[in-house]
Amino acid sequence: MQAQITFYDIQRCGLYARKGNGTQPLFLGVQDMLEQLKNWADGKDLVDTDIFQNKNKQSLCTYLADLKSTPDSAIMVLWNQVPHTDSGVLSLPNRAKFGQIQHADANSIKADSIPGYPTYFWFIPRSKVFATICFNTNVNGRLAMEAYIKQFMCQFSSYVVKELNEQTKILEIKGYSADPTDTHEKVFHYPPSFYSCIYPKPQELELLKRQAPQIKKVTKKATCSYLNPTSLSMFQKVTGLFTGLPQQLSSNQDFNVKAEVSVNGLTKAEVQGLFDEWEQEVDSWQSLDYGFKIGDKQHWFSHAAVKWEGELALSFTEQNSFGNITALLSELESKKSSILSVIS
Repeated sequence: MQAQITFYDIQRCGLYARKGNGTQPLFLGVQDMLEQLKNWADGKDLVDTDIFQNKNKQSLCTYLADLKSTPDSAIMVLWNQVPHTDSGVLSLPNRAKFGQIQHADANSIKADSIPGYPTYFWFIPRSKVFATICFNTNVNGRLAMEAYIKQFMCQFSSYVVKELNEQTKILEIKGYSADPTDTHEKVFHYPPSFYSCIYPKPQELELLKRQAPQIKKVTKKATCSYLNPTSLSMFQKVTGLFTGLPQQLSSNQDFNVKAEVSVNGLTKAEVQGLFDEWEQEVDSWQSLDYGFKIGDKQHWFSHAAVKWEGELALSFTEQNSFGNITALLSELESKKSSILSVIS
């Protein structure tokens, strides 16, 4: 089946020394983080992997459904809750066990289940990269995944130092240490970090910068879908301008937004600024791109991102994907040399 794999460079993962601007984490590097996350989730019900402990359900939750690994790479699967109860939306039981889920339910939403959709991430720790894996969708869930990892490292890793508040009788986080059981070990009073950026094709971005003075038109276009809170917000703003349009977006509806502005050239700094803006926003939409008209050619930022597109020997749907995560990881490992060639 066809897959689109988009790569991200892991710039930071773990706790770093602030003095000396260290480039290597003191602890909680990529491999360590993944192992700790798996150990923490083992044996938990899906509902208990709500890492933000969103008891009042004031916002949609993200859950850790699976994490399988080899010595060289790992697949993480998140389950992203959606505010929908109509038939046709997938769901998982609250008490489904992490790492043991075989398939999602495509029937009407049952009691004590979580409607949502899966997102897939391939980590290659030694290369300090990860990739989003998309099948028949552009929704990759990267921002939710990064927020999840940050929260885990800050709240639940084995490096968290806690002390009992004598008044409230509640354990409170005081900092982070390589060995919290050793009272002589230094305690760091700032949190671990996780930060990535899209893996660019330097030559494509540099070409746009060199030709910046020749840019005559800038286009911003996006595809919005029900699965994305940003899309829902945009849909409501747009339809609010038209009294004759439906005010609700169903699970199978998409709509497109496009804006264009004529310019008399840009500077290199302005092109870089727009690229940085696109990089921050791109994962908040089902599809988002910035285009630049130079002469009779249209250039897009999406063409400057490192991607691998091709066939994976899998029978794979969102519904049956959970029972095939090991097969997905094996298939990626077998094609790793070819896939990783796009970033070498």
